Amino acid sequence: MFYKYPYLASHPATHLNEQIIQFFTNLKVVDKHSSFQLSTTLFPQPLLDRLKRSNELKKLFELFFNAFKQLMPLERLAVLDQFSTIQEVELWLDDISRQPYRINNDNLPTTLRKPASDLFLYLYENTIKGALASHYVEFLQQLPTVYCPFCGIEKLPESDVRRADYDHWLYKATYPFVAISMHNLIPMGDCCNRDFKKKQDVLITKSGVRRQFYFPYKHYYELRIKLDGSKLPKANTKKAHWSVNFTINNNFVQDWAEVFCIRKRYSDELNAGFTHWTGIFIDEYKGRVSDINTLKQGFRDHAKTFERFLYRESNLIKHGLFIFLAECEDITYYNAVLRDMGIIGS
Repeated sequence: MFYKYPYLASHPATHLNEQIIQFFTNLKVVDKHSSFQLSTTLFPQPLLDRLKRSNELKKLFELFFNAFKQLMPLERLAVLDQFSTIQEVELWLDDISRQPYRINNDNLPTTLRKPASDLFLYLYENTIKGALASHYVEFLQQLPTVYCPFCGIEKLPESDVRRADYDHWLYKATYPFVAISMHNLIPMGDCCNRDFKKKQDVLITKSGVRRQFYFPYKHYYELRIKLDGSKLPKANTKKAHWSVNFTINNNFVQDWAEVFCIRKRYSDELNAGFTHWTGIFIDEYKGRVSDINTLKQGFRDHAKTFERFLYRESNLIKHGLFIFLAECEDITYYNAVLRDMGIIGS
């Protein structure tokens, strides 16, 4: 969301899906009389070499092939069309006239669902995963920051320690035909992936409404947060009431905020960091503030210090907080800060 991901088109991790695309292209001439053979008539050479090294992978391809050839001719054409169509991940994210039921596993003929799912999940777990380590090293080198672009809070793992999780933007169990497409595999922070995105369908809301969702290899937004309407903590309370909104309010931003639970996470960050962040401000600006007006200017100046590296170390949240403090006109809070600075008496 906060910066565009580089797409490594020439990396070997992309080649496996290209080989599978060629395999499906070759299936166009298959009929019920066809037989499964390890040959370049059916498989591109690199994929054929892989099958010769793996009896399990060979078995899964054979099960899929035999289930496919037993379909009626129109069913076979529909399966090939479904596979070809879902490869256009970006278009499915952007064009809400496209109906996701056409590309999910349940739309496949009943006899093909399990063979398709078993094959593609195996390809993900046992083939492409081996290429992701080197992919992540190269990927990380091209990022403007190691902070997760989906939250700006957590760091992506450093490649010499371990790689980031690769999330399936279109969840692999629901849309297995893109389980190994690098257009659909998105590195992200652990919390964003495991705790929030999880298995959510980005094409459909929880209430079943079709939605647009952004494509990380193309879209990004230079957002700021707005805290208008928030209530600062009082003397007898530790937590504030935060109203988190954004300077851009389109469907992409709103759905991103929902899927990654951004408003709740940012509110939690504000409550956890408020005392510490404002304490740092008080220490740094004590000699520069003399009254409420200079205090508010100090808040504005402090907010600017986070702009250079806005999308890391929760700086987006800190920036929004100090802009809000400059504009909230909470005289009670301003006087409390002036007392902490020793400018006015208690």
